[in-house]
Amino acid sequence: FILLGTFHFLPPELNWRTDAIKNAITAADVVYFELEADAPDFQSKAISAMMLNGLYPPGKRISDTLTPDEINKLREITNSLGLLFSGIDAMRPWRAALSLEIQYVLSQGLQPGAGVEHILLGEARTLGKELQFFETVEQQFAMFSNLSPKTERAYLLFTLNQWSEYKQSLWTLYDAW
Repeated sequence: FILLGTFHFLPPELNWRTDAIKNAITAADVVYFELEADAPDFQSKAISAMMLNGLYPPGKRISDTLTPDEINKLREITNSLGLLFSGIDAMRPWRAALSLEIQYVLSQGLQPGAGVEHILLGEARTLGKELQFFETVEQQFAMFSNLSPKTERAYLLFTLNQWSEYKQSLWTLYDAW
């Protein structure tokens, strides 16, 4: 049994493959992944889940639930990432926080197509391995969309208040990996 901690987004030029990883995939009878991220309908299901469950109904905005200082912080981060505040403002707090985090990762040159799961999933399929998945894309987004309003708000505020630390911790975690 081998457990490999992964990054969903990596620099495309990074050579992270080792002989031990190659040998483990080759020898494995079954390979487990978080999601079936290469399924033909994965992107459409992810977008659908985010659109159906990640937006406020018309007329409601994140800024309705934030203090003026929190709104200013959200604007500052949104602008620094080149995102439109109006787009983020229409999102539920969980989706806004996730969108900010993902946009930061992308702005740093990390790419999902270079992520460990993406590479190993394709390789495992090519090798004809039995594949198992811990959850579906719908289950993953349901985890976020079923958060209580209080928890959603706390997630967003944590992201806003810890933004500098988030950016540094990403690279600390990356370096440790």
